[in-house]
Amino acid sequence: MKHSHRNTNEALNQLTEKTLIIGIDVSKITHVARATDYRGIELSKTHPFNNNIKGFREFLRWIHTLTIVHDKPEIIIGMEPTGPYGHTLAQFLNDGGFRVVLVLGKQVNAAKELDDNTPSKNDNKDALIIAKLISEGRFRKLRQHNESISSLREAMSYSGQLTKDITRLKCRIDNWLCEFFPEFLMIFKDWTKKTAYATLKCFPMPEDIKSRNIFQIVASWRENGVLRGVGTKKASALKAYAANSTGRKDATEIARIHIRGMIDQYERLLQESDELWSAVEVLLKGIPLYKTIIEIPHIGKKAACNIAAELGNVNDFSHPRQLIRLAGLSITQISSGKKRGMSQIIKRGRPRLRHWLYLGVLNLLKAKEPSFWALHKYYTTRKDNPLKPMQSVIALCCKLLRVIYAMCVKGTGYNPALITSGIPSLDAA
Repeated sequence: MKHSHRNTNEALNQLTEKTLIIGIDVSKITHVARATDYRGIELSKTHPFNNNIKGFREFLRWIHTLTIVHDKPEIIIGMEPTGPYGHTLAQFLNDGGFRVVLVLGKQVNAAKELDDNTPSKNDNKDALIIAKLISEGRFRKLRQHNESISSLREAMSYSGQLTKDITRLKCRIDNWLCEFFPEFLMIFKDWTKKTAYATLKCFPMPEDIKSRNIFQIVASWRENGVLRGVGTKKASALKAYAANSTGRKDATEIARIHIRGMIDQYERLLQESDELWSAVEVLLKGIPLYKTIIEIPHIGKKAACNIAAELGNVNDFSHPRQLIRLAGLSITQISSGKKRGMSQIIKRGRPRLRHWLYLGVLNLLKAKEPSFWALHKYYTTRKDNPLKPMQSVIALCCKLLRVIYAMCVKGTGYNPALITSGIPSLDAA
């Protein structure tokens, strides 16, 4: 909490009588801007402008007029991080040398009733709230990433979407099999394996299998890269199941088109994923943060890539607690009088970072990495305030962030001894 107050004081010290504050409510088509001075007094009427280059230039002319009329040459422009809608505007303003800051959406929502005591919400009102929050020092710097980090962030976002698409498609194919060829999964446990995939690709319907003899089935497997391990015995079992299949007998032609379309889509998604990770391999050579994270034992490549993409440049942060807040792992508790609320993480941060930190810690514990495993045992078995296993994992996620921060800032390698330092029982061990 002291750290938050210090950041607010630093922000307030950046505002002077010569500061023009612009609050922008970002939207897909039309942005809305309002201007105040450093005390929150409004200086102009609402100014809407379009989300295109013509609107941006019109917005700059409006700002230029305000700076002359009110003699305020120092400009600070704030907006909410509202999806992708403000990215182009923020880039345009940064390229123009303007100072752009962010105001959290939760703060805007919490402050909407302060002036008019109503829960109403609209673009004009939000723009003024953003400007007033900036005048109170409640803003944070808009972080700018270099080309490598920006590319890695885009790659990991795309990779996550590809993973979701592949998972959905697998579920769709499973549903199709249950409907038209339920016996298929009795013969093959997983249709994505080599023989099963070749079978599904060459003759997906039971009628397709019944129309071929055993040797034709085996020949099709060989043509699709299944060179050994299965033969006439498997083909005989496949024909027997196909002959007595309970799958749907209607709409077979459309079902065949459907499954072939899904198979083609599945292959295309796998190819896109391979191409993406080939490009990422080249990209990782120029990202020091990835090289630092991958030094930690049992942190996988995918986890290291995603953590590096979400953290960006660690030197932008002055304290590891800021990384913990970025991940939404700070502890919150609602207490009043004698009532003591339950502690939990705030989850106001980057869910992807939180997700990959969690998976990274699980890998460390699964592999019984000495330092993290010792800390986990200590947290869950200590005499005073022992933690539940999940609480311990969250605490270790925070510890992992501190380790990454220290390795980056100090330029040191991974040192397991430092992780358990400060705990007498573990130091003695």
